[in-house]
Amino acid sequence: MIEINIPTDTIEQLLAIVKQRLGNRKLGSFPFYTKVPDFIVNEYMSKWIDIQEIATGYIYGHDETIPLHTDKWKSNTFYNLNIPIYNTVDDQQFIVFDQEFPDRGCEWQAEGISQKRHQPLTEDDKTSSDTDNDHLESITYKGVRPFDTDILHSTNIAVNNELHDILPFDKDFYFGLSGKSWTQTVGKGLIFKTTQLHGTAIQEHFKVGCVFLLKSQDCLLSQ
Repeated sequence: MIEINIPTDTIEQLLAIVKQRLGNRKLGSFPFYTKVPDFIVNEYMSKWIDIQEIATGYIYGHDETIPLHTDKWKSNTFYNLNIPIYNTVDDQQFIVFDQEFPDRGCEWQAEGISQKRHQPLTEDDKTSSDTDNDHLESITYKGVRPFDTDILHSTNIAVNNELHDILPFDKDFYFGLSGKSWTQTVGKGLIFKTTQLHGTAIQEHFKVGCVFLLKSQDCLLSQ
């Protein structure tokens, strides 16, 4: 995990495109996703990152815990860049685990949990998402612990104590995992492997964040 600083103008442009595409719909009224337009990458992000290392980027808004997952759904990407762009609380936690699911995207849904699915903000967003997903078909496990699937680097012991108070589901669901939490602060970003298991901690308030899939972590022009 590498924490970086994100320039204010990049964050402002990412949030502005959300508000523009929402139109008359209210921010926070439903979970959504939308693709980051090229002009933000080319005109703003190019000031601080090698944009040749950016494969794609999407903005997500939601008010509940996102299931534990990996993002290996685009073949030429190896790292995530997570950028918070709008918070309604200042202490929302995000968890990145040491364990990996190496060959494709995967999601682990806890037993009895019904997730609200993100809706595309525009008609083009669904097409873009389908096109970007050019790797092996992703897997979804329901009511199955990651430990009982083909993850790498399992600890074979209970999840580390530091995470107990922020885990959204029963701690046995996280058996065999170890990880760290990160406060999702606007103005900061986090880089980690696309194959690492990750997701929001306990969440009750709406937030908006952006995820860029990177070809390399060695992409920053200056920090």
